[in-house]
Amino acid sequence: MRPARHTSKSIVAAALVIAGVVLVAAVAVAHGAATRSAPVPSRPTPAATLVQSRPTSAAAPLAAIGRLRAGTLALSPTPTGRLRLVVIAVDGSGRPAASTLRVAAGPGRTPGSGTVIKNGSAVVHRVLLPATGVAGAMQYYDVQIGDSSGTVRYPASGRYAYRVPPSPSQPLQIAIWGDSRPNSLAPGAAQPAAFTAIVSSILQRQPRPSLALAGGDLVNVVWGDTAAGLDQKYESMLAVADRLGRRLPVAFTAGNHEDLSYPAALAAWRRWLGMPSASDAAQRYYSFVTGDVRVIVLASSGVNGDGTIGYVAPDSAANSAQAKWLVQEFRDNTSRWTIVLLHHPIFDPKPTDPWATSPERDALAQLFADYGVDVVIQGHVHNYRRHEQPVPGSALTMTYLTQGGGGAPKYPVSTAPVDAHDVVTYSAYGYTILNSNGAGALTGTSYEVDPTTGATTVGDSWTVEQIPRK
Repeated sequence: MRPARHTSKSIVAAALVIAGVVLVAAVAVAHGAATRSAPVPSRPTPAATLVQSRPTSAAAPLAAIGRLRAGTLALSPTPTGRLRLVVIAVDGSGRPAASTLRVAAGPGRTPGSGTVIKNGSAVVHRVLLPATGVAGAMQYYDVQIGDSSGTVRYPASGRYAYRVPPSPSQPLQIAIWGDSRPNSLAPGAAQPAAFTAIVSSILQRQPRPSLALAGGDLVNVVWGDTAAGLDQKYESMLAVADRLGRRLPVAFTAGNHEDLSYPAALAAWRRWLGMPSASDAAQRYYSFVTGDVRVIVLASSGVNGDGTIGYVAPDSAANSAQAKWLVQEFRDNTSRWTIVLLHHPIFDPKPTDPWATSPERDALAQLFADYGVDVVIQGHVHNYRRHEQPVPGSALTMTYLTQGGGGAPKYPVSTAPVDAHDVVTYSAYGYTILNSNGAGALTGTSYEVDPTTGATTVGDSWTVEQIPRK
């Protein structure tokens, strides 16, 4: 029996049972409240440009890898709106190793066709996919990684399919999950069944989402883990997450279980999930735009103290580097919708979490309200909660969404005290879909997923209220 649900609003209750299996062989084919009063005009789609081939990390000598395989092969967003492909080859022992890379991408389904990108020997390959497709259109790609002993092709036959990021006037669906780590600290620990079921459920959605956001605590790091052990933990997680990542871009934030305060763990994060950008040399916080949404990813763990970001006031000299960057991001933002992703909950934390008592919580909430943040996505607490925080000086509320049921052991709702602004709470595994129609409406639907059967049912549904910017 599912734990009791606390609700103060009417919830759309509908059941959606998703069955079947995800096709990974042959041809991989991709892909009640106020609304916006005055839609923002769409921006023109930038002209297409060809990608120049160049190495993306220091050259390394080639060696026969043997049993060559991709430790990760995944799409990620970039600050410019282009898609980046990240590839790390691993050897027979599971360690990252130097390899060459050949990527072919374009509008055709014929393997090897389209623009060809070749990278020389490198351990980590990060290449931009060609910007030759129309916004929102399907494109296809295939990959070859190699060493002196030969090459391995992904997929084995056919091509992966993905969508070119949509224009601001086109629909956009964003899938959200968090806290999918194993409970075990062992490098060889199996991924939770709920995590696998969630990824399968997202992949079976039609239309398939154009983007996924992962809210941290994806691996379970312990101080003293070796580089080899850390690599094994990330590769194990990505074996599941890359089922999404090969078909749509995924953006990650770090949680306390990634433990970025541990130098070896930070190095592993940068190698496997880091997002190169001008915002942070350590690749922990960043932003990007897709469709009519700006996503701002904050690092609330291992940067300014576990659970905070070091914010005081908009122009305070005491602000951390991350906080100063955040304020400037808000000031430069011209997107219709703004989403903030971070791990530790600002609202509805556990009583022992820093934001439960820190004055930074109220300061950040005011900053978010002043600059029109529409949805704050949180994790850390292993259940589901939608908190509608009143916006000072208006009748509007800002959505603070805790989606922490990605596969780690569930917490009862009582783990974080329920308050009058928590409109829906429950303890279940699942994920959330945010849907922008490209014309000024943003809605959310959260799903519960049975880890054994994969049965997927609606747990919550709502319309996001757009917060005006001061």
